[in-house]
Amino acid sequence: MGSREIASLCAAIILGAAACEPAPVLDRDDLILDGGDAVTIERRSVRTRDGGRPEPTDDSGRSSGRETLSSRSVQTPDAGPCGLSDTATRCVDETTSQRCNADGHWDKALTCSGATPVCRADLDGACGCVETQRRCVDGAPEVCTEGAWRGQSPCEAPLVYCLPRTGQCVSCEPESETCQDGRALRCDEDGQWQDLDSCAGRQVHCGQCAPGEPCVRDRDCADGICLPSTDRCGCGAESCQAPLVCSGSTGMCEPPGSDCPPRAPVVSGEADMAIVSVRFLADDSAEVEMSNVGAGFISFQARGYQLCNGMDNCVFLSDDVPIALPQGASATVTIPNTVAGGGELAIVLDIASDDPSSEAYVAWGTGQPRGSLETLANKTVPFWTLGQRITISAGDTGFVCTGDTNEASGYTSCNP
Repeated sequence: MGSREIASLCAAIILGAAACEPAPVLDRDDLILDGGDAVTIERRSVRTRDGGRPEPTDDSGRSSGRETLSSRSVQTPDAGPCGLSDTATRCVDETTSQRCNADGHWDKALTCSGATPVCRADLDGACGCVETQRRCVDGAPEVCTEGAWRGQSPCEAPLVYCLPRTGQCVSCEPESETCQDGRALRCDEDGQWQDLDSCAGRQVHCGQCAPGEPCVRDRDCADGICLPSTDRCGCGAESCQAPLVCSGSTGMCEPPGSDCPPRAPVVSGEADMAIVSVRFLADDSAEVEMSNVGAGFISFQARGYQLCNGMDNCVFLSDDVPIALPQGASATVTIPNTVAGGGELAIVLDIASDDPSSEAYVAWGTGQPRGSLETLANKTVPFWTLGQRITISAGDTGFVCTGDTNEASGYTSCNP
């Protein structure tokens, strides 16, 4: 049977026996293999003549003057946009991957996340890790190489801990503590040990703690005395350095008793208040005595005036109740971070405002804290001679006022 006869037979089958006509001559021979394994048929758009018969058209849409088979007659398999492979993948964007399904179409997009957060073209569109990025898994480091996580050598001494933030082996786990030669060390955020300059931390007590250092039990302390009232080590008979002695009442190293001359402040100018005594304590704080040396009566409201050593170290004269001082009366305030090496003290109102004021001032030693108040102390009423400093003698624990409150020479170094 010739190819034209075969085409006529196909048309008869498709269009119905009653409408079967001799097959049109196609632009190229159609091929039907014996057994029906493959059919190649030219597809063209069609128009309908009067009577409902399809009218062949050429590629421009004009009638060709001859009939051809309708495109509805034979369909070839649609391989889809990604072929017939169900293993093909592609990247939609930096964080989205797609896989070709069994029907040859791109399946639902998959968002890359977790340990493989990026879509990588070098992995044929699969999700992978960020190149050279590091991480810790079960305490061991891993590094991303060619889109996959690969284990590294485990952390070993002296770098014993895998730091999650960097994926690197470091010396210690942040916030952990240890003892070394009787000193406490704490691990910082980068995994490095830092000396706490103490025999104890929050978690460890390394023993041999000196009087005043924190403790939990007696064996933490060099003298075997942990004071339960303060959780600090107490002193023994031989543990205090001269001229300090161990106080039987407080268990701390203290001066043997005042060797200071009587307080005798001399007011010059319009000053009403004076700092008449300063005693430096073992915990780097200072006990400050202030006296009404001029006015008939002075009252300080709670959380009003402050005692300051520099701009950044201030305490209120009182947190809860007013302080009332008749002339000649005194009040005592303790301020932290104030040592014999050097500093200043001022009674100040509204230090954080644009217009602070002061009531008294002294300065001593060779050091001076950041943000001096000396200029403020002389803004309206001069309370101090600029540049002068009280000299603290070696071994002394403070000073008292024995003369002019505006002059360094009006103060005497001693053990208050």
